Amino acid sequence: MVVADYYDSLLLGHLKKCLESRKEDLNADPALRGGHSGCMYNGFVIGTNPKEAVLRYLKLQSPVDFDQRLLFDAGFGNEDAHNALLDAAGVPYKCEEKIPIKWETSNGYTVTGRPDRGILNADGNIISIIEEKQIASSWKTKTFSNWGDNQPKPENVAQAAHYMWQHQVDHGILAYTNRAWHALKAKTEVLANPNHRAILGSDEWTFGIKPFMAFYQLEWKGDTLYVNNTESRITKGGIEEYYVMLGKCLTDEVIPEYHYKDIWGGTINKKKNEKYFEWADVPTESWTEWVDIIREQVNVDWENLERAINDRSTRAQLYV
Repeated sequence: MVVADYYDSLLLGHLKKCLESRKEDLNADPALRGGHSGCMYNGFVIGTNPKEAVLRYLKLQSPVDFDQRLLFDAGFGNEDAHNALLDAAGVPYKCEEKIPIKWETSNGYTVTGRPDRGILNADGNIISIIEEKQIASSWKTKTFSNWGDNQPKPENVAQAAHYMWQHQVDHGILAYTNRAWHALKAKTEVLANPNHRAILGSDEWTFGIKPFMAFYQLEWKGDTLYVNNTESRITKGGIEEYYVMLGKCLTDEVIPEYHYKDIWGGTINKKKNEKYFEWADVPTESWTEWVDIIREQVNVDWENLERAINDRSTRAQLYV
């Protein structure tokens, strides 16, 4: 087999799996997703862009591109690798489809989700929720690690907190894994822990990062989430309010507002090189126009995918 044929086989398999997932999604009951968790704080959202969550409820989602799938597959592989280590250590746990959550907002919208992992006690009850995230860039290694900027991604914290709340457990862990070497130039004085074993460099500068794991201990104390023993702005009531807000936007056909906040309530300035959910910024205040523009693009994307499945030259034109 030559390279072109091998790559085309992988690409064709990817496209077919995308279409299979799309058909399953269209046949499923509509629901707001735990993977789009957030929390209301003083009228602002900490966590997932609510526009993305609303569009996902409406099933307006284009296919994942092949290159992005590499990251998703790496994330799944990361979880499988840690499951194997826990098996070897004799730690009891359950994953995803065996520990789903499902609840209903006060305005009648269903919320579903699947935690990555629940650690069990001797009686088989969940005592801790584990959310696994993979870091895949030098900027994210510094930002999300507890030795760098010590700023876990708000969406990730909100998601783990949401699952802990719904499973009625007070303890959880947000685990970041970096499985690559990265170049990173930064003054050691700006790092939370410049002596961390993953950091390569001098006393004054870092120049590289080795593979590492970074952990955030999460704990509910009453209604408030603490992160590494520090009080955050994430609350159980705020998570519930976030999903009620999403339902209200869907019912009233109002585009939700979004201002990116960290878990302490501060404003985050997005990096220019970070990939945004671009549809969130369609320049209109009209719900109907917003949805119609996005639906049109989604339909085109799926039509192109189906054409590509049936024709190699189309695959080469659209995806290579």
